[in-house]
Amino acid sequence: MVIHWSLLVLHLNQMYYFSLKSAGLDKYFDKFVCGDHVTRAKPNPEIFNKAIELYNLKKEETFILEDSRNGIIAKEICRYRCYWST
Repeated sequence: MVIHWSLLVLHLNQMYYFSLKSAGLDKYFDKFVCGDHVTRAKPNPEIFNKAIELYNLKKEETFILEDSRNGIIAKEICRYRCYWST
């Protein structure tokens, strides 16, 4: 079984990426999906759907770790398995 990690954020600016890289966390993510890749923000689930499309997966094969209320609402709209972390 292959596990893919994708980071979904509103804006992946240079400072944010630098922080991930400095902490050694960038190597854990295959792809980054940002607000620039979608036309609608959460709670619309478009950003989740975009990441699944990039990996050519089914939503039953996905797991979302979310830290925002709008992300949880988006997950409810499209019925993804999701856990909320703060």
